[in-house]
Amino acid sequence: MREIDDIVHYLAVESVVAAELGKPQSPVSDVWEKLETIDSMRRKLGDSQLGALRKRLSDAIDGSSHSREDAELLRKVVSAITQQTGGASLRRVMAEITFERLQLPDLDLDPTGRTVPDSRYFNSALVPLAEVAYDHDPVGRTLLWNGACRLFPGAGRPERLRSAMFSLPKDSGLTSAMDFYLAVDALKLDEPVTDEMVEDMRRKADGS
Repeated sequence: MREIDDIVHYLAVESVVAAELGKPQSPVSDVWEKLETIDSMRRKLGDSQLGALRKRLSDAIDGSSHSREDAELLRKVVSAITQQTGGASLRRVMAEITFERLQLPDLDLDPTGRTVPDSRYFNSALVPLAEVAYDHDPVGRTLLWNGACRLFPGAGRPERLRSAMFSLPKDSGLTSAMDFYLAVDALKLDEPVTDEMVEDMRRKADGS
């Protein structure tokens, strides 16, 4: 019970971090750790206990000072990982939520993290990921970043994703797709695209 009390207090009070005007944001490292604890804890609880935990966490988030966007996302994640003992893991849940929000129907990604999208796919997602994270405060961006890292595993990618999703202040005045493209392009985050990738793209285009 003490552990649950600590998690509830953390998610409702301690994790509330407002974005500073005109400044890049930083991840809130402990929020992911607390959610992982809930994810692990649910396997030891029955349905009624899970329901009580879900309600307590949701009520705490509703009464918190999180921004509307962060509270909505946090509530959705908490609800998903307290539905049932054998449900999807936190990492899978967050990957799927992030992918849904990308709204890129032509991007075929594996939310299990078992496959590694090549650099063409990675580069094409940087701008949409920055857009998805833009209206969020640090907690919301942290959750979406962890989801993006699951979708795009690979050496050096967490840092590139972090730059894309945390570097743009909420008050940057970005509104159009071109605004986001130019802002992310200035960060120089693209991975090199090899000749083999280009040739593969051509073969697929010819085949279609």
